[in-house]
Amino acid sequence: MLLQALKMLEHVDLHAMGHNSPAYIHTVTEVLKLAFADRECYYGDPDFATVPVEALLSQEYAQTRLQLVDADRASPGLPAPGDPLTGAAIRDGAVLPLMPASASAPVASQVGAEEGTTHFSIVDGEGNMVCITPSGGVFRKSAFVPALGCTLSTRSEMFFLDESHPNGLQPGKRPRTTLVNYFACRHGEPVMTFGCPGGDDQAQANLQLLLNVLVFGMNPQQAVEAPRFSSQSVTNSFYPRAYYPGQLNIEVGMAEETVRQVAARGHRIERVGACGIGAIVTQRDPEHGVLVSGADPRRPTYGIGI
Repeated sequence: MLLQALKMLEHVDLHAMGHNSPAYIHTVTEVLKLAFADRECYYGDPDFATVPVEALLSQEYAQTRLQLVDADRASPGLPAPGDPLTGAAIRDGAVLPLMPASASAPVASQVGAEEGTTHFSIVDGEGNMVCITPSGGVFRKSAFVPALGCTLSTRSEMFFLDESHPNGLQPGKRPRTTLVNYFACRHGEPVMTFGCPGGDDQAQANLQLLLNVLVFGMNPQQAVEAPRFSSQSVTNSFYPRAYYPGQLNIEVGMAEETVRQVAARGHRIERVGACGIGAIVTQRDPEHGVLVSGADPRRPTYGIGI
């Protein structure tokens, strides 16, 4: 999703829009919706499904999809997927979302800070990097198997009960999950890691972290502290798969006038405390070996040098 969004945003002057300006928030959100639409249609275990990765990430397809973004008006729900194999912006006969649209869908219970997903970024003095986002879902939902001495992962709840879908439930198949983390390279050499917990907010928050650094020149701490936003206009990956067409979550730190102008473009705004929690950005200067890290104040998160 992040790579698809970046491909589309390559053709947009985000810097000229200004960081977290109404135009910036609107554009990034609409691009993320298009990536979400393709995720719902094409993403699945590549051992079972033919995922057209190269076509999804092609320059031509990205430009075609980007043309669907209306600079003045938000899409009211999840857009239709495109057809990367033909290059069409909208796939013929596409029907989305995969559950009936409902603004009153049930809301999953809140996960406490001690539960769910975490994130680690480790970089040593020689430039070796480890970046990982471990999670078993919410462990109070897991089943403990005494014979194994461990709990079963709850990630199977992310399957669709439709064997014909790329993410449909089948024996031996891995579910599509929201767990992601990244290395960013310059001239082929890793110079930065970034990632955060947050379910379907993860790829959205991580995209903003990367843009904060690359487009707006923020240091890691500025990048993680900057207010974020996340679209809820997609069927949630977790049970009970809530879907809120047109809803855009915006953190309370965003300026009220900005939020008002974003809402004027047709986004249904929900003010929230966090869009992706526990973000970490770590940079390494390959020439001098200097390490810089930023830790998210949204929940207990730390940057430690040893």
